[in-house]
Amino acid sequence: MASQENYVIIDTDCGVDDAVALMLALDCHRKGLIRILAITCVYGNTDVCQVVRNVFLTLRLFGLEKTIRVLKGCAFPLREKIGFEDGFMGIDGLGNSVHRMPEIDCQTEEEHAAQAIVSLVQQFPKQIQLLSLGPLTNLALAQHLYPSVLNEFREIIAMGGMIEMLGNVGPTTEFNFFNDPEAVHMVLTNSTCPMTIVPWDTCLKTRMLWKHFDEIVEKNTEKSKFLENIYQSIYEHKVYGRNVSPGVVLCDIIVVFVAVFSKIIKLTDEYPVAIELAGHLTRGQLIIDRTGRADRKKFKNDRMARFVTELDIEEAVKVLKKALD
Repeated sequence: MASQENYVIIDTDCGVDDAVALMLALDCHRKGLIRILAITCVYGNTDVCQVVRNVFLTLRLFGLEKTIRVLKGCAFPLREKIGFEDGFMGIDGLGNSVHRMPEIDCQTEEEHAAQAIVSLVQQFPKQIQLLSLGPLTNLALAQHLYPSVLNEFREIIAMGGMIEMLGNVGPTTEFNFFNDPEAVHMVLTNSTCPMTIVPWDTCLKTRMLWKHFDEIVEKNTEKSKFLENIYQSIYEHKVYGRNVSPGVVLCDIIVVFVAVFSKIIKLTDEYPVAIELAGHLTRGQLIIDRTGRADRKKFKNDRMARFVTELDIEEAVKVLKKALD
């Protein structure tokens, strides 16, 4: 059994990269590197009920669909419904592949994901890493239920935002944080535990080459077939497809590397961070103060966060190949 300091909750909107991140985390769980206490589901890449199904389909690859707790969470953002992507990840979040997969029992516990987060943090204070792979709505709701909950994590690791301005929703916005800026604001202004952010621009420069992806797929195992199926819609994507992109954008997968394989990660110093809530063109933009001029900061109740800037992609590929074997 993993030691206390390796307890993990994964909060996910289970799209393609989330599923691979889960596969890596589940392999680590099985090897005793971490202990996954729960997987909490949130809307994002698809609707929350489909997210639940996608999580169970991924768990089944490891025979853990009856073992690890799965809890359904928020179906909408705190303020307004943004709408789901239906191109990059497919309508079902897994490349429009779910209809080809065998049916699975997707019965979750009755407890809401936010309440489960609160209960687990109360049970294991200062011992849990929260891995956030989607919008932060479940975390924000947990904070509303139990105001000090966000201070009781050992660490929050989230994929979202950007350091440089090269967005995947708008010019200055990234999908996860854009989907619920108010939730991001609640997390940033009500948490004091260490926070590490995997920004979108780092994801763009740390891609797994398609030849390495093919080496995994060609193993012809149950996991490799699942991987090939869920990436079908991405193959032909006009920006990230095989003919235009040098490799697979890892995104949420990097969050698991941060949590478990920190030696292959490079981090920045801590910087003050905030989220833009009102901008006509910049709503949902993560603001990072790298000036070092504390006397002119305009953030209110700002908190500090570190950012992932580099991943040793060769070592990451080795880890992934073993995990997805």
